[in-house]
Amino acid sequence: MVCSVLGCGWMGLPLAKFLVEKNNRVKGSTTREEKRAYLEEQGIEPYCIKLYPHRIIGDIAQFADTDVMILNFPPGRYKHEISVSFPATVARLLEGIRQQPPRHLLFVSSLSVYGDSSYTVTEESPTFPMRQSGVALVEVEELLQKSGIPMTILRMGGLVGYNRRPGRFLAGRKNLIQANAPVNLVHLDDCIHVIWEIIQQKRWGEVFNVCADAHPSRKEFYTFAATKMGLPVPTFSDQQTEGGKYVSNEKLKKSLNFSFQYADPYQMVN
Repeated sequence: MVCSVLGCGWMGLPLAKFLVEKNNRVKGSTTREEKRAYLEEQGIEPYCIKLYPHRIIGDIAQFADTDVMILNFPPGRYKHEISVSFPATVARLLEGIRQQPPRHLLFVSSLSVYGDSSYTVTEESPTFPMRQSGVALVEVEELLQKSGIPMTILRMGGLVGYNRRPGRFLAGRKNLIQANAPVNLVHLDDCIHVIWEIIQQKRWGEVFNVCADAHPSRKEFYTFAATKMGLPVPTFSDQQTEGGKYVSNEKLKKSLNFSFQYADPYQMVN
């Protein structure tokens, strides 16, 4: 099988390595020419591809000649007008691969598409993003679903694992709100194994929430995580505020017969 990983960064690179270990031919993209040699050393066919709203630099047609193309590049939370530029970039990508599209697409999205709802969220819940990045992701999901390419969307929880340690996330911050809001996290290893199961089981045309089973409160979890690392603990406001969604992963677990290795966020703290 041929897999193309568009975006060999924090998740994409270990994902590409995993796919190589599973004896797949793997194409991986980077925006940095100097990274090509490293990708090649890992058994990944390197492509230098840069995507913009009005142009693509690199051989996107050859890269897209694949059984599964995994779109794993985030909109960027702090970029200006990302709710406009990110969908335009993906639209340009779809135009660039229109003549020879991949056989399947897998898009790494985010739970931010649901906003800060104060109830249990499933894949059937309405999207109501509060930030520009979430608005951009909702529009991109719709664009991809209309592309005609068999595809699946994975709405990932907060990503943790290895050098992305949750103890650092809120350490030392003061007077934070939503002390009792549930956390919705997922470990990198579980993300990779979910993607592999989607590919293996050929589960296309789906939307799945990807997050751990347990949802401790923000206050309890981030206090524990900071303490574990010996960092200043965050403090939270006594004022009770609305918001904080509890995300269900039941559809994913039942559909794929999947069990999370890191089912409880406390297992992710190191």
